[in-house]
Amino acid sequence: MEGDRFGTIIARCFFGAFVALLFCISFVACSPAKNTVKYENHDEEITTQQEDSSSRGQKVVIEPTLITPVPAPQPNEVETSLELYSGKGIYILMEKGMVPCVIKGAETALQSNNVLFIELRENKSFFEMIGYESLSLSDYLVMCLENNNKPTDQINSYSDEMVSFAYSGYYYKVQDVVYYYMVVVYESENYFYCTNFVCKATEQSIYEPQFLSWAKTAVVE
Repeated sequence: MEGDRFGTIIARCFFGAFVALLFCISFVACSPAKNTVKYENHDEEITTQQEDSSSRGQKVVIEPTLITPVPAPQPNEVETSLELYSGKGIYILMEKGMVPCVIKGAETALQSNNVLFIELRENKSFFEMIGYESLSLSDYLVMCLENNNKPTDQINSYSDEMVSFAYSGYYYKVQDVVYYYMVVVYESENYFYCTNFVCKATEQSIYEPQFLSWAKTAVVE
């Protein structure tokens, strides 16, 4: 049973070759989508597993939206080029002009011409059910990386009076293009949040500092 459930964690947290391939294609082919559009993929509804195990198999349509700012972090004078975005229980400041896109298994996916942001929320009660209680953020991140054959030797932590998170990075090659992934995990009282910031590896030096700066603005419910 644990093997099946771990498969679910990994399929949802890290989207493997499918995510990277979609990201590669989206840089070239995706155009901005309106918030009211119902996203479809070849007439097949995009589905994801509900957090409640009793609703397993139920189909839902993922429609990540860009919403009007709510009480949450606001840009300071230096951050006037940022915009507030909302996911499932998360609020974060990132560069202006990012638009929703659809990635199977993700609560939220936003992209610009050069970067991709993906968010997934997981209920802590699930981990308690399979025998993992009192997981730290670093433990949660290591678990995800190890089960996806990603390196765990560069686990970092950040904390200030506003936010705490653990993060790491890795590279993934698709169609001769190498991408850099910064994985950042947060937690609230009831949830873990796994987020991915993605760019081409050739642009890592440009975007990695920005990813870290954006990650510090996040607020989770």
